[in-house]
Amino acid sequence: MPGVRFPVIINGIPVVTAPSEIDPVTAGQLRTVLLHSAAHGHATIVVDMTGSTFCDSTGFSVLVRAHRRALAEGGGLRLVIPADGAVARIFTLIGLDRVIPRFASLDQALAPGHGPAVRPPRPPPPARSTPGGATVMSVPSGAGFGEQLIRSYTQVVFNERRIGRAAEFLAPDVTWQGSTGPAVRGRDRVIALIGEVIGALDGLTATEQDMVARGDTVTARYRIEATQSGDLFGVPATGRPVRWEPASAYRIAEGKIVNAVTSGNLASILRGDDRRPPG
Repeated sequence: MPGVRFPVIINGIPVVTAPSEIDPVTAGQLRTVLLHSAAHGHATIVVDMTGSTFCDSTGFSVLVRAHRRALAEGGGLRLVIPADGAVARIFTLIGLDRVIPRFASLDQALAPGHGPAVRPPRPPPPARSTPGGATVMSVPSGAGFGEQLIRSYTQVVFNERRIGRAAEFLAPDVTWQGSTGPAVRGRDRVIALIGEVIGALDGLTATEQDMVARGDTVTARYRIEATQSGDLFGVPATGRPVRWEPASAYRIAEGKIVNAVTSGNLASILRGDDRRPPG
């Protein structure tokens, strides 16, 4: 199969060399090879991703499902991804490093007891960031990566209300433009704005309605529901439920959001302008 090598057996463990780019086509090939190894009685499989420079959501799904199958048989997947490898940061970002053991070298993955798994440190929160800001991802910002980045950003920062991790997704010079008011420039200012919004909207949940990626831009539409529990955009807390469906366009460069444009006038919705009779 092009891009995916059938495993070689080392110390009784099959080692599968992953393709350089894991997209929907090569992910299907990888899945077949992993199933082949499992069908031949191997519960533990090493996937060497040292040469992989890109992995989209299809590839993530294949690896997670293969790992779960292997766990059910008393084994598991072991991923070889050097800490400075191209896909290392995205695996950490989406939390896959907490699901499948990851090792810095093939020797470590094959060692008896399978050695220490890599647990790379998370980037520091904004207040402790170095002057240069958070580390820039080296993963190409292709469509698959861009969609996964925006989904992770929405889930972690908004649905899980983990504002301190917003810096992982935003470039230092990010610009955010809403439907009203001037653009907000700079990561710290954008994070402060996000904090104000989340702090005033209790129980905020963002549910994806559709998402399209073209080049370096991802456009997403979410249904957002919350209760206004605090003052926001000059509107006093009302305690009323709020629901709106903004559309946002995100431009991604070097693995970070560098520009975001959001439609939907939240201030108008909070004021209840859409409920007032014309006249």
